[in-house]
Amino acid sequence: MHNDWERPTRCVGWDVASVLLHLAQTDEFATASVRGELEPLAYGLMGRREDQKVSVDDAAAAQVETDRAAGGPAIRQRWHDASRALCAALQTADPHARATWVTNRLSVQTLATTRLAECWIHTGDIASALGKVLEPTDRLQYIARLAWRTLPYAFERADMTTRLLGARYADAFGRTGWTTTLRSCSAHEAYLRAYRHAVDAASAVEFLLLDRLFPRSVYHALTTAEQALGELDPRSARAGVDDEASRRLGRLRAELEFLHLDEAMDDLPRLLERIQRDCAGVHGAIARRYFRETRVIEWSV
Repeated sequence: MHNDWERPTRCVGWDVASVLLHLAQTDEFATASVRGELEPLAYGLMGRREDQKVSVDDAAAAQVETDRAAGGPAIRQRWHDASRALCAALQTADPHARATWVTNRLSVQTLATTRLAECWIHTGDIASALGKVLEPTDRLQYIARLAWRTLPYAFERADMTTRLLGARYADAFGRTGWTTTLRSCSAHEAYLRAYRHAVDAASAVEFLLLDRLFPRSVYHALTTAEQALGELDPRSARAGVDDEASRRLGRLRAELEFLHLDEAMDDLPRLLERIQRDCAGVHGAIARRYFRETRVIEWSV
């Protein structure tokens, strides 16, 4: 029906046609990237985070607003054409080649998985708006694998980095020791490029704990985990967050985002211990929601 295109979806501010248009636009973007038509930008089309003038969500909304007047039938045809073109490009591409994406560069294989994940997420948004129930299929294994690989890696990185920081703090504040800690986190060269001065305790802690761009920092790991949780369940309430894991993880990430280095250094061991404890709590919340509990098997002879 004509009015179905204008039904509101779970994506606040977007109706059915807007969501489908967003899928068409991002599929077109992905196709151009896979074909090598985009410049190989290390930080993606958005550039460095500190240089970004708008958020990713605002940029996507502006794109949709530009083309939304085309109308539902035209948008549907555009999406059909875009998805077919993307499938054709992926079938002939090297899966290990690097492709420019929104905020970074991905392998073609990873880009294909993220496109499948976004299509699945927004299909659910549209189905919900139309009152349709989607039956899960075995194709969800690729999306589950993406989240399965991302979440444990992110939590492991955050946990191990805090433990290495704690061990170094308890040992000594010597320059040599902190250099060893940075190297243990594969962070020494990146640290030198970022700070351009000899290693000192405060700068090392700032880089490993709070840096927004270094992939092995605790803050970056928590951000990655938060994004992965959002992909597992894209639904959001009008106010607050109704998922325990997302709520706890968001609080921890926000605390680090606005934490001043001096505050972190005042009682670093206690802060690191609390981060580890909070990560364990988030891990438990995820397990309770997404993994079925089973009783321990007891063997008797």
